[in-house]
Amino acid sequence: MIRRDINGCSGDSASGRTCYGYVRLCKNAAATQSQREDVAAFARSNGLSLDEWIFDDDGAPLPDFKSGDVLIVSKLFRLGRDIAAVMALLARLLESGATVYSAGDGVKIGGDVSASVLAFGFGLMARAAKESGSAAVRESMDLLKRAGKAVGRPAGVLNKSKKLDGKRDSIRRLFEQGCGVVEICRRLEISRTTLYEWLKTHPDVKAAAHA
Repeated sequence: MIRRDINGCSGDSASGRTCYGYVRLCKNAAATQSQREDVAAFARSNGLSLDEWIFDDDGAPLPDFKSGDVLIVSKLFRLGRDIAAVMALLARLLESGATVYSAGDGVKIGGDVSASVLAFGFGLMARAAKESGSAAVRESMDLLKRAGKAVGRPAGVLNKSKKLDGKRDSIRRLFEQGCGVVEICRRLEISRTTLYEWLKTHPDVKAAAHA
């Protein structure tokens, strides 16, 4: 679904040109808001008045663009779910005579851009295809860090399979006493998957299980 919103926009489209702010909706509300803030800040710093916001959550068709229109996005990879979708949208925008600004990438595509700069833009798209998957994760992590949230595994917390290294002798004895995997997992309060993964790196203990 594409949601279009003129609330909070200062443009009047007197020149016949429409300046759009593009935001791809994310499950992380902070990431969505960050995009909007980046686009608005870019517009202000470059003397552009936003006429309309486009909020895209599933890649539905965008409005028809006309020559002279402007689309501002926080990062180019936000324009589609994959590289094919991004490049198809860019092609459509360029064919219509619109101009695209990417606030975060520092790139302008369209308008009076030369062929060499345009080629650079599509090269950037190829790189964005590789980065897009991890970029959204990194962006969310950065936002959490800025908000003072702890990111990652708490200090002192070890992987459960590593914790079993300290119980190596106990696990071996239990196997030698005839205990099965289910019983050992119950006593140690771990899953069978955890124990099986640990046994892969401890073949001597695994041998005791079959002795």
